[in-house]
Amino acid sequence: MTGSDVLSDAGISWLAGALGHEQFRLRLQGVAAEHIDVETFESSDYTVGGDYAFRIGVGIRSSDELDPDALPGTQASLALQVGEGSVAVHGVVACIEMCGRQNNRREAVVHLRSPLTLLDGVRNHRVFRRRTAPAIAREVLQDALDDVAAVVVEGGDEAPEQPMVVQNNETDLAFVRRVLARDGLFLALRQRDTEAEVVIHDDLAAVTDTSVALRYARQSGQVRGSRDTVDKMRVWGGLEPSRATMSDFDPAYPDHSGPGEASTSSDVAGAGTLRMFGQRGGGQDASQALADVHMAALDTRRQGAEIETENRALAPGVTVEISEHPDDAVNGDYVVISTYQKGDQAAVLHGGTGVGRPTYRCVARLLPANVPYREAPADKPSVSGGLLVGEVEGDDKDKAHLDDEGAYRIRFAMDDGDADTGQASPPVRMSQPYGGKDYGMHFPLLPKTKVAMAALNGDAERPVILGALSTPRQPAPVNTNNRYQHLLRTPGGHALCLNDKPGGQRVTLAAGNARGSKGIDADGNPKGAGWLDIQAGDQEAHRVELVTEEGAMQLHAGEDMEVRAGGNRQVTVEGSQDTWVKGDVTLRSEEGAITHAAAEALEMTTDSGDLLLETTDGDVQIQAGDSLHLQARGPMSATSEEGSLSLVAGDGMLHVHGEAGLTIQGGVDQDIHVGRDAGLVIRGDGSVVLRGDMVEIVADEIVQSADTISEN
Repeated sequence: MTGSDVLSDAGISWLAGALGHEQFRLRLQGVAAEHIDVETFESSDYTVGGDYAFRIGVGIRSSDELDPDALPGTQASLALQVGEGSVAVHGVVACIEMCGRQNNRREAVVHLRSPLTLLDGVRNHRVFRRRTAPAIAREVLQDALDDVAAVVVEGGDEAPEQPMVVQNNETDLAFVRRVLARDGLFLALRQRDTEAEVVIHDDLAAVTDTSVALRYARQSGQVRGSRDTVDKMRVWGGLEPSRATMSDFDPAYPDHSGPGEASTSSDVAGAGTLRMFGQRGGGQDASQALADVHMAALDTRRQGAEIETENRALAPGVTVEISEHPDDAVNGDYVVISTYQKGDQAAVLHGGTGVGRPTYRCVARLLPANVPYREAPADKPSVSGGLLVGEVEGDDKDKAHLDDEGAYRIRFAMDDGDADTGQASPPVRMSQPYGGKDYGMHFPLLPKTKVAMAALNGDAERPVILGALSTPRQPAPVNTNNRYQHLLRTPGGHALCLNDKPGGQRVTLAAGNARGSKGIDADGNPKGAGWLDIQAGDQEAHRVELVTEEGAMQLHAGEDMEVRAGGNRQVTVEGSQDTWVKGDVTLRSEEGAITHAAAEALEMTTDSGDLLLETTDGDVQIQAGDSLHLQARGPMSATSEEGSLSLVAGDGMLHVHGEAGLTIQGGVDQDIHVGRDAGLVIRGDGSVVLRGDMVEIVADEIVQSADTISEN
């Protein structure tokens, strides 16, 4: 709707002087005001910031001008008083009921609603970031009201900036009221001559400059009510809690989550404490501010007054001065918080000029002017019965966007705003199945990951990530193709799989590689850079496999390490193998043989200690396909403790050489035999026997020396 579509009457001429006793008029789009007769009207919900409604009975004398189907949503105005001191209420047509014809007029009932009705039937889901409550409310109001009503901000200069405000399954009007109320602000409608203004304020008495002075004059047979009198008045003080306590826990303020507390300053007695939890994050300062607002709202309800008058200027925000009441404590200044209005001029219209006069009654509720008006903050729409959906954000698709505390930035699925990437939310924490001080677990989520979120204390403005959601673009790692697998796979392809397939149970831990391997295929077989595979199932299939195909492997134990095999053990090394032991090395075969075989040389070395080869019950055999060299820097001995000692050269010669001498010695009374047939015998008593078919002695000089020389 545009400004030219609103009302055709120019200026405010329709509020000019009355015809006879006529006082009430209605202005509709496309119908001349003089063709509309207002017979009756009655109001409801005319409160501070309320979506007031007036039910107006009319007669329209020119049927050609009226198009009932075109009127809903158009602007309209009801004059409660015309002429000097005119008073009008502006709004939009919510409905028109056509009631037939009478006396050449079309009878109808027009339902006039406040401009706020344009927000009351509209539900939105949206997110506001780093905005104050007045700024959010003004944006929502201006978008909805367009040129139907002006939006004015006259309070809330000190309202704090909120990191995120979420409208979740609530009407625009309920959302605006809720956002304003928790910062001690409210909506009010200020009636001008041609339109209503929607005002955002924190001081009800300052909404309008209209002030009305009314005298208390109780009606009687001699005293009749007038527009400057109050003929009925009652004052009350109600029982409300005398204290308010707001508690909360905000993970962003772990050391500043104490409660906020407020007490009433009213003289009216109170009882009990209003205790609330989880209504607002932001730490103790925010809890204290909310406690103050709740206490002010309790004080607003704690006391007040209700009057009846014929004065037509009363509306929420109007200041009223009461005087001449017999109870002087009642006299004083008040501010109107609601009105109920009812008018009837049918007798004037149907009876002609001078017959009767219009009747009008206003019942107004008042608040002492020294008591600040506050609305009780409404609870946020809870999402405890469901979940929120969003997407993790970040600039690098291959790296999790985390802050120093491990929190993410997300964008709600309902958020169609234009915030930069990573700026669509304050830090959002992720719930973990295990954690505490200096311990826990966390598998980081990459940007574009769809997540399900819960709301802390049911508050959508404080989401907590519960986990990732599988989608066609974000498929689950386990599906119908690998239904027996319990699988953990990282973006780099590392995987841990517990496979429960009957007959093929196995546990596999696999590492991905730079080529994007997933570590484990759909059948549960490992692949990639390396893996640990533990197979169960049939007895023949039991196996543990630890593999690294492209890199090194290191096993380290700070203390003892034990390797045990129930069957055979085989170690295959394609390169060299070095075994370094700081202490002793024991290689023992309890039942079988030990074989050392080398394709080339076999070297056994001890730097400073002894080298001992020993078999307790069996033989020791050292065998070389070619030569065998035994060498010692010090003495060398070959000893047979119980049996014989043989040195045999099967095909060659036996050389025995001593640089410092050669000693061959037998045991006591034992002979030494030299030669194939023992041609040289050195007996144990020292005698020497040379025996042979021929004995040849060749020398440059032969010396014989003996006690006796015998010849046979």
